[in-house]
Amino acid sequence: MALARKSGMVCREVNKNVDSGIDTVRTLFLNNRLFIHESCKNLIAELESYRYKEGTEDVIKEGDDLCDALRYALFNKNGIILPHTINNSMQRPILNKNL
Repeated sequence: MALARKSGMVCREVNKNVDSGIDTVRTLFLNNRLFIHESCKNLIAELESYRYKEGTEDVIKEGDDLCDALRYALFNKNGIILPHTINNSMQRPILNKNL
């Protein structure tokens, strides 16, 4: 991260609490506060295939890199980060009961 900052990138420490991050992303989707643009086909596919190990609350850590990136982008050590405005004409909500 130091090298990225030295190169002029703005970096924030992320909160790596997986359960809290997933709960935050889920809540944003359910409250229509988070939208994914339809051109983000790989992220949509990952969200739709996100699963837990049967009988547990453990996430199956397979094919979830974009979900992790979304969680990190939204949920840092200072709390949730959201844009101030959303252009709803460009985006559609993605709801996943398994997220």
